[in-house]
Formats: sequence, structure tokens, C-alpha cells
Amino acid sequence: ALERIPKKERGWVWHHLERMTDMSERRGRAHDAHFKLAVTPDGKSMITSDGAGLCYRIEVDSGAKNRLDVPSFAEPGISPDGRLLVGGIKANGDRQAGEIFVFDLEKERITHRFAAGACTRSPAFGARGASVLALSDHGELAIWALEAGGAAKPVRRWHAHELKRPGRPALLFRDKKRTEFFTVARTREIKLWKIDGTLRYTIRNRHAPIVAMSVTRDESKLLLAHSSFFTTARRRITAWNCADGGTVWSWRPGIRTGVLDIDPGGRYFASGNRSLEITELATRDIARRLFGHADGVTDVRWLPDGRLLSTDRSGMYRVWRLGHLPHATVYAAHASSVTALAVLPDGRHVVSGSSTGAVAIGDTESLQVQREA
Repeated sequence: ALERIPKKERGWVWHHLERMTDMSERRGRAHDAHFKLAVTPDGKSMITSDGAGLCYRIEVDSGAKNRLDVPSFAEPGISPDGRLLVGGIKANGDRQAGEIFVFDLEKERITHRFAAGACTRSPAFGARGASVLALSDHGELAIWALEAGGAAKPVRRWHAHELKRPGRPALLFRDKKRTEFFTVARTREIKLWKIDGTLRYTIRNRHAPIVAMSVTRDESKLLLAHSSFFTTARRRITAWNCADGGTVWSWRPGIRTGVLDIDPGGRYFASGNRSLEITELATRDIARRLFGHADGVTDVRWLPDGRLLSTDRSGMYRVWRLGHLPHATVYAAHASSVTALAVLPDGRHVVSGSSTGAVAIGDTESLQVQREA
């Protein structure tokens, strides 16, 4: 209806309603429940997997969905050139009988499949896609070199973190070249490793469990958010030098933090839970407080043009314009909680998944969910 009004008759009321209009709810069902997704480096397609035997390649432009013939796995990893997919296969009943497979997305066939023991969590490719890394629930880390003919040569296997109980360790590359990576044991420590397995440094966690982390675009600083349901005394956001692991500052925010992201210019960071705070990275001065999410915020991402995208458990997107008077455009992308979110390389399109298995591809400029997956 707004589009039918002639441009010369569009006053301030028209522009206000246009910004507040919900997006048309076009979304497709890819899975029956929670899943994870990974986007190819060129932003043209994404891989979704739910760990229950369903894995799809979805084209962003057309929304076309193609099921891949791969074993059941939960966490997809994509090579730097976007040509290969890696996944970890957990064995039922035998923790030491896991496997890793590598799938060629162009030829649509498995090129490598090898024994990985317990190391099937957070599989990822190293530099140039020539190696594969993976963690176990107990903090063990393994690296394999991929060879011709489907062979994989073990490079090194060791305990990156000594976890007495099964946890959820994670792996995050520090740089785009994938020459160094962090391993995270959320209640204990973070370690930075070289791709050959050499330890650079260890950051000890003396606060509440780590719930979110973000690296500045220039790869110079690491921010960690610490939070707990049981105490507010150990709630912190800490900043660290990526070069040597030294402390930059430790700050106690006014609200509990579950999400965290640093803006592209490295001046501000966004954090929060039900409400959001925009904070200056250098001084920790609060620049903006943003309210509007009825349910808990599940993710927050800065867009290249300085706008802020946030999602919540009700399936809503909010795109914030942070001018003199902060304003959010609200639209419904899902009918349930947003559990996965990625901003495509063009900075305009976003892809997301919900707890019911729906996939949405949205346009942050036209404010429409314009593709069905």
C-alpha cells in the first residue's frame, strides 16, 4: 500500500511507516529442528546441517536447495576457496570411533574420510585448505594434512585444554589467512596456537564463563564477555592484545551480556541481553542504549555502513540506525527463536536459521526476506 502512494505525496508520515513496516515473511523449511550454517567466502551459497542426516546447499540468489549426499554431522566447515566442506562424524556409543570427512562441493563427492577418534567438534580447514583441525569434548586437538588420493596424514594430536568433564570447547581463527587460531574452554582459558600446533600464549579466565567473543577487524584486539546466571560480581567484558595476550582493560558492564560484536571501524562495540549498549572501545563510555527486544537477544552484528543488526528469541530482526535519535526498523524473519546468523560479504544480505528449522535470506536495504530456502 505504501508503494502505491506517489513520490511527491510522501511526507514524514510515509517515511515513518515505511521504516516501521514488517518484512514480508518469506522463509523456507530446511530442517525439522535446530541446525548450524556456514556461508561460502563469495557469499553465493550456504551449507546447513542438523546432525540428524540432513545437509543442504542453498543458493542465496535463487533460494534453490540441494541436499548433499554426506554422512550425518552437526558443524559444517568451508575451505578458504569455498570449494570443500568438512564435517565431523560422531560414533554412537564409542567416543573414540569418530571420523572426519571432506566433501568436494563442485564435484559433489567425498574426497577424504579418515578416523579422528574423539576429535569431531568444530572441524575447520587450515591455510589454503591443505589441512584440517578438530577438537574433542574433553579439549583434545588434532591436525591432519590432506594428501592426494584421499589420504590424510596426522600432524599432531594433543590436549589443548585439560577438561575433566565433557565441555563445549570452540575453535576460532585469529586471522583471515588461517595461520593462527584460538581454542576456547569457556570456564577456564583461551589459548592461541600457530597452525603447526605451537602455543603462542594462554589467557586465563578469572571471571564468569565466557559467553561471547569478538576480534577487531585489524586483528589487534580480542574482546571477551563473561556472564553467569548465578552471580553478578564476576560479570565482565575484557580486552586483550592479540599480539602477546596482554590485558588491555577489564570492565564491568551495567547489564548482563550474552552477545558481543565490534564495529568495522574498531571504535565501538555492541553488547547486551534484553537491551543493548553501544560502548566506546577505548574509554568504555556508553554512547547509546537501545531498547525494544521483548525477548532475549540471540545475536548482534555490525553492518559495513554503520547500522547494527540484532535478532531475538521471538524471531524478530531489528536494524538500528544509530544517529542522533537511534531508530530501529523491525521485521519478522522467523516464527521462533533465531539460532544462526551470518552477514554475507556484500554487507547487504543476511542469512539466518530458527529453532524450528526455517532458513531466511534477508535484504537489509529493501527490508524484505526476499528468498525462500
